[in-house]
Amino acid sequence: MKILYSVAVCLISLVANLTAQKENHIWQISGAELNFNSNPISLSVVDNRLDESLIFESVTVSNTQGQLNFYTSGREVYNRNHSPMPNGDKLLGGKNTAQGVAISQSYQDSLRYYIFYLDGRFSAPMGTGKLHYSVLDMSLNDGLGDVVESSKNTLIRDNLTEKMITVQGDCGQNWLIVHERDSDRLNSYPISAAGIEEPIISEAGSVLTRDNWNGEFRINQQGNRLVQTGNFGGLVELFDFDRGSISNPVQLQIEENNQRIYQVSFSPDGRYLYVIENERFEQFPFELYQYDLAASDIQASKVFISFLEKGAAGGAMEIGPDSMIYLVTTKDYISRIQFPNQKGLACGVEEAAFQNPSPFFLITSLQNPLALARPVLTEQSSLLPPEDVLCGDNEILLDLSDLTADSYLWQDGSDKSIYRVNAPGTYWVDVIRGSCILSDTINISASQNDFSLGPDIIICDQDTISISSPVTAQTYKWSTGQIDRTIRVNTAGSYSLEVSTIDGCVSSDTIEITVDTVSVNLGPDQEICPTDSLILNAAISSDTYLWSDGSMGDQLIVRDSGTYWIEIETTQCIASDTIEISIGWCGEESIPVDSTMLPIDSTLTPIDTGVIPDPNEPVTEIRCEVYVPNAISIFPVVNQQNELLRVLSNCDLLYQQLLLYDRWGNLVYCGNASSFSAQALGLNPGVYVAKFKYQFNGEEDEQEKLQSIQVF
Repeated sequence: MKILYSVAVCLISLVANLTAQKENHIWQISGAELNFNSNPISLSVVDNRLDESLIFESVTVSNTQGQLNFYTSGREVYNRNHSPMPNGDKLLGGKNTAQGVAISQSYQDSLRYYIFYLDGRFSAPMGTGKLHYSVLDMSLNDGLGDVVESSKNTLIRDNLTEKMITVQGDCGQNWLIVHERDSDRLNSYPISAAGIEEPIISEAGSVLTRDNWNGEFRINQQGNRLVQTGNFGGLVELFDFDRGSISNPVQLQIEENNQRIYQVSFSPDGRYLYVIENERFEQFPFELYQYDLAASDIQASKVFISFLEKGAAGGAMEIGPDSMIYLVTTKDYISRIQFPNQKGLACGVEEAAFQNPSPFFLITSLQNPLALARPVLTEQSSLLPPEDVLCGDNEILLDLSDLTADSYLWQDGSDKSIYRVNAPGTYWVDVIRGSCILSDTINISASQNDFSLGPDIIICDQDTISISSPVTAQTYKWSTGQIDRTIRVNTAGSYSLEVSTIDGCVSSDTIEITVDTVSVNLGPDQEICPTDSLILNAAISSDTYLWSDGSMGDQLIVRDSGTYWIEIETTQCIASDTIEISIGWCGEESIPVDSTMLPIDSTLTPIDTGVIPDPNEPVTEIRCEVYVPNAISIFPVVNQQNELLRVLSNCDLLYQQLLLYDRWGNLVYCGNASSFSAQALGLNPGVYVAKFKYQFNGEEDEQEKLQSIQVF
């Protein structure tokens, strides 16, 4: 089973938007709060201390969880409890400056923010056009934040219009853009870990005379296009923006010279531009238009979208965290464009989406864009861990989807944000955004914990063996419940081991243990007569046999007293047994004559051996038996008794075979004769062993009888 193993890169999105975080999820406006954290989005009355006569934007900053941190209009700063910060009063921002306040997070310290504010009002009393900043530190005042005293109201420059915006950049820089009065000079101030640096000056577009001092800047979320408006001059002008450099102005012509242009916004995908036009001397209506910036003739792409009720002196238009565009054109409600990435009327204007919750406050403004500090894309930045381990047939997922960039390039030419690794090796990626390129490399090695417990094992009865993991691991888990690397077993069964390594890989294997119960038994110790012999039989099938005399057959003929042993060996195991053979007293030392093997009614007359059958013994039912003599004579004695070795039976024999061995195990006779003489076979005096194989008529099984024979 494949498991996807994920290497996620937790970096803030590189595009110029805040939808992935929640620092932009609360907007404080005059007497109310627009909260994007709630579902549905809510507009509620809040005593936020903002001046109800404030016509234009303030800026609100929340934490990454969307909880309010602070907000300001550029004249006073309020904490999350809606209380003025101790040192946050008497800032030198203008009261009715369209973009009178802007904020950028510091690259030196994520708890610090630059608050920029200017007095750009051109009507009486005339604004000074001065730009100041203060530094706010959220670690002060027990985490409620405060303005750093030494930074308060630091002057940057003067003679500026009311247009001001901060832009989230790349390569460790944000930007502050302002426009000089009576000039075509745009100033782009880099904001980096070094602080606020000297501006990049771009001379581009229209010379802003007094009629066009008023108006706004907006930048698209892709961070590469800027637009400015001029209120009384009816100006809409597009620029390219590239790391502080502003160029390639394109002015959109307004049909009627008396049109006022203030509010403007790009669509979230950057393709469309929305503009609100307002007749200079008429109170009604506002008109909403859309331009297609991808069209070959942008001017000709202008489409009328909707009339909007007029009732707010300034009005506002801003993209929300939900990628809808929010509009204020009247003090009574907030409208929105629901699908701003759609062309023409498909964009879907929802007028009066949120009613003013209080009769005591005017809704006249929204949120000026907020620029956060992005992770710095430098050679020291890390996109990928330095190394990882590929576990078995699993995959590693190199996931850079949280790091949205202009493009990606992997070592094999792949251009996706997610890369699947299923083989060890070295992998690299280039992440490109703007002029910043960050490269990173990861080494993927194969897990060393893939293992085998080896082939199944056969052990011998009573043996104990050790089974051990061939790999070093962090944890071991046997099917027996043991957790050591090695276990000892002596019983048959399946034994499984699961190992886990420190790199998170898990492997397992199973081995079968079989017990071989081979054994040999020569029986109890025995006693034989001086002239007798005994056949010791292993009585078991084996690969090899080894007797105490060095012979290697399955039988051993014993004629002398002593200790005899056998050792047998199968494929895996060895078994052995020992037997003691002693010579016993078998009666008077006279020539023994075969008498016990003759049936009662035999015509043969045995030699008198001192053993006389009891004539009073009752006769029992006769069973089929064979009788092999235990002695014959080379020189017949009285009446030629024991001259012949005769094998007798009281039943008919279907088959018979006699094998005669000397004391050294040599075969001296093999045949089916039922009688023969010692002289005929050339036998010498001594002890012999007869093996008689036979089958009774009417029976299925062959039988065998062993008998020692003394030749005199």
